[in-house]
Amino acid sequence: MDYFINQTIHFDSINGLLNLIGNDNSVVQLSRPGSRLLTELITHSGNTLTREELLRTVWEEHGLRPSGSNLSNHISLLRKVFSQLGVNQNIIITVPKQGFRFDAEVTLIRPSSGSSKATDRNSKNEKNNLPAIQLKSSHGRDTFKKNLIICLTIVITLLVIYFSLTTYVSHSKTPGTININSCHIIDLDSDSDRNREVKLKLLASLIKEKHINCKSNNSTVYFRFSNLFPIKDYDQSSVFLATCRKNKKNRLTHCESFLSTTIKKP
Repeated sequence: MDYFINQTIHFDSINGLLNLIGNDNSVVQLSRPGSRLLTELITHSGNTLTREELLRTVWEEHGLRPSGSNLSNHISLLRKVFSQLGVNQNIIITVPKQGFRFDAEVTLIRPSSGSSKATDRNSKNEKNNLPAIQLKSSHGRDTFKKNLIICLTIVITLLVIYFSLTTYVSHSKTPGTININSCHIIDLDSDSDRNREVKLKLLASLIKEKHINCKSNNSTVYFRFSNLFPIKDYDQSSVFLATCRKNKKNRLTHCESFLSTTIKKP
């Protein structure tokens, strides 16, 4: 799941990533226990979770030995991370003799209708899925030839995309933000310039496929591709795409996930 915290921080609970919205150099990678701990606190925001509950759900249920010192260390680390991301107030509150409470504004990026079906279709490689680059596994004596063909295909694809992209994409002056087909776009990737042309090509196809109309509801599109070009066969490629509106107080509202799915499964 994806969450916006205090309207400024994006949390990808699946990949354990925290970053400031629209900031290219602010991504923090959490450990798996750290990501599970933050997810538990966020999903129970405003409620106090006991140490016993957190030790059970974060460590014990995942085959790890629970430890009170581990919990304290991870709480301290999460507080430092939020401080580094510019959150001045303490949003993880210690409740004496009880446990911990997450005290922040949390916006859940809800999946749109049919997004789960889109995930199933992707796993079956149907034709109307995301136009992704599929990297097939190769074994034995044909490995070198197949990898060479894949590399050549990627190079040719990048060249074609580079020369065709300028016909419909205009870039904004703000780092990490662009415009596609009248949609204001924010790339949540830590390096928005990496594989920029490929990402924008795929994103333009998604906006068209999902019939996202930015003019009618004055919304902003947030996106991030993970492992766009997997190096190893067991790596997984995925994409996150969501839209949010802003109310009169400039607060994010009506956040909706149009697609959070796998491009390539290991």
